Amino acid sequence: MNNSTRPWHIHDQCWSRLNIGPNEDPRPFLNRNGQAAIDRDDSAGSQHGWTPIARETMLPNLSRNGQPSHPLRIVLTGEACFGKTVATQWFEYELNHPDHLGRQLMAFRFEVGALLEGVRSGTIKSHVMTRLFEQWKATVESRQPQLSEQMLSEMKRQLDSHARRGSLVLILDGLDQSNRVEEMGTLLSEFPDCQFIVAGRQHSIVANYEALFRRSEWTFVRLNEFTREQQIRFLGWMPEGKSLRYYEIPSEARDLLRVPGVLSFCQRTNNFSSSRTLSDIFYHSMKSQLQDSARLREEYNDRGAEVAMKFLAILAFESLVHHQRGSEPDRTLPYLYDLSKDDVGANEFSDIQAEIEAKCKQEGINGLETWDKVQHLGAEFIELGVFEDSQWHSQIVWRERVIHEFFLAYYFSCLAKEEDFDLLSRWVPCRNRPETDAYHQFWRFLCEMHKDVRIGDVWLSAIAPLFRRPAITPNGDGRRRGRPTEMIVRALRTLREYASANSREMDRSRAQQVLATWHHEFRDAQVDEDRSRRAAALSLLWQQEPDKDSQFIPVEMPQGAGGRPFALHRFCVTNEQFELFDPSHVDFRESRENDHPVVNVTLFDALCFAEWINIVELDHVAHSVILPTGGQWECACRCGETTAYTWRSRANGDTIRSPYCHCDFAYHGKVVEGMLPQGTIRVDGTHPLISVAPNPWGFHQMHGNVWELCVDQRDPWSYDVELRGGSFNSAPESCASSNAGCIEPNGYRHDVGFRLAVIATYENEGPLEA
Repeated sequence: MNNSTRPWHIHDQCWSRLNIGPNEDPRPFLNRNGQAAIDRDDSAGSQHGWTPIARETMLPNLSRNGQPSHPLRIVLTGEACFGKTVATQWFEYELNHPDHLGRQLMAFRFEVGALLEGVRSGTIKSHVMTRLFEQWKATVESRQPQLSEQMLSEMKRQLDSHARRGSLVLILDGLDQSNRVEEMGTLLSEFPDCQFIVAGRQHSIVANYEALFRRSEWTFVRLNEFTREQQIRFLGWMPEGKSLRYYEIPSEARDLLRVPGVLSFCQRTNNFSSSRTLSDIFYHSMKSQLQDSARLREEYNDRGAEVAMKFLAILAFESLVHHQRGSEPDRTLPYLYDLSKDDVGANEFSDIQAEIEAKCKQEGINGLETWDKVQHLGAEFIELGVFEDSQWHSQIVWRERVIHEFFLAYYFSCLAKEEDFDLLSRWVPCRNRPETDAYHQFWRFLCEMHKDVRIGDVWLSAIAPLFRRPAITPNGDGRRRGRPTEMIVRALRTLREYASANSREMDRSRAQQVLATWHHEFRDAQVDEDRSRRAAALSLLWQQEPDKDSQFIPVEMPQGAGGRPFALHRFCVTNEQFELFDPSHVDFRESRENDHPVVNVTLFDALCFAEWINIVELDHVAHSVILPTGGQWECACRCGETTAYTWRSRANGDTIRSPYCHCDFAYHGKVVEGMLPQGTIRVDGTHPLISVAPNPWGFHQMHGNVWELCVDQRDPWSYDVELRGGSFNSAPESCASSNAGCIEPNGYRHDVGFRLAVIATYENEGPLEA
């Protein structure tokens, strides 16, 4: 159970169970941004949505006849590296342990693809029972080599008995790595009394919901992230014992330690000098393991790790594209990542081998230019945990999907050719196309790939599709794809480095071209023939009538507060303004009105919008467009006052006043004493930005209407993003100048928007990071 490649390091990892109504669709909660998009009724004390649980509560209680007291049908989910496989191992151990359940259940754990491999239509039940018996027999024979026919017969009788009584448990891992969805649906229907635990990444659960999980009562369980205290405890001390490992990891990379798989990598690695991103950590971890390989050192001396990583990158690409050939342009990333002669046919498998050999030769990878030599090192890759044990002459199976995704990103960072980049335009992730969630991890690896891997012109060609204006979708409905804002933000730092004067001329020219094409979109909008688009673009810069004073008002921070001078926009960004950048957002509006604040946007959406506008001129000085920090926002909100609210009358500064604020005066039906003006009713949604008077410095809607995203400029996508100002859905006290809330970077809500700020930029200084 607990082998060296999968340590049980998550014994106190928090799990959550999804609590929803009997007829409620769980899929909105299973999307990557799902929980943040769900409205809660806090006044009712509701536990609706994901609620923490002790994982032991997922084990069944047994009745007197040995059957579980409730059907054990669990969907176990979480993102890459969150420990789903380890969790399935824990279930297998607990359900079979005599001290826990008295062996009244019999649990078997399989990878979905491995269990259903070779199955033929109409034989699924007999095929599965045969595989279960074979696994049980192998386990018993490891302790008792010679089994009599009588013992084998008794084992078959017991297995059949468990299947009939409903005390057989099938634990199926790797749903997102299998394309056997139809066969698995048949398996569920042919074993109606069997108990099931199915594990897979969230996008695969959503994609297969209708086929697998709609018609039965399933409990959805999510594996959560590690807390800071758990991270420090698990990582322990550096080898010399003088410092905690946690504090040796760069602060900008510590946010990644919330992911259990990343934490496990960091425990085995001592070099954190250049670890900033998830890709950095994976790169160092894989390189360290390959460098420790005696066989690779013997074959390639000090180049063993470099040679192996290039080979694995080529293999990752080829094990993907043979599924893509002849597919529709919008086909999602395949679930199956293995190279199998049975699946593709002997001739095509030979062609794939030849392509890999040719690419290895082209890249100067000596010693791997023939398939016989590849097989020579195959056992070493299996031992290192890159592949599952398989016959290399007919099948190669990646150990985990995330390893394949990393090496695929590696390929597109340094080895891809011009004809390979055509694939990437199909894979651009966007929120209004949930199926593209399957590409999320690949793009994150690619956008943040380690500097020692990247070749400038190759990497720049790979990320260029992210910055292109979305095309009309091919289904003919006239809708655009959404913007891949998270990946744009993650790629921007490196893109700017290539665009700087310190890079190679060819890389600098290519990077500047990518940025210029993107930034010109806003400049084009300012002179667009469409009057409404032109007016929306200009309203971000000037008042349309009667003059053209800047919409950005300079704010002077209190003495001693530090920071560069800045100016803040009078208004929040509106629906119409934001949709200049992302027309697909029209489907996410809270209000259909153009002049209402944009909501249902993530931090990445807001950061991208600011960067898209890029530079504005204020008092004849170029200013970079950014998001304000919490301190900057509060300074503009207070207008130099110390009261909770800043109305025009200082005497009323600590009293909520409806003419200046849109909030919930009757918060969840409970009237706030002394604060409910006669005739006021509960606010049900966003309001136009000019529907209340501005504060003394000219800023509108700083209290209420929508929460506003603020960032720490040193770490713009830290785990908790600061929110300021309260909303139409907030209690009055939540709208005070000093009050702050929070949301995840990828989270979005129907009452969260943002406003822009600007800060002076000097000659030869590019746009500042927010």
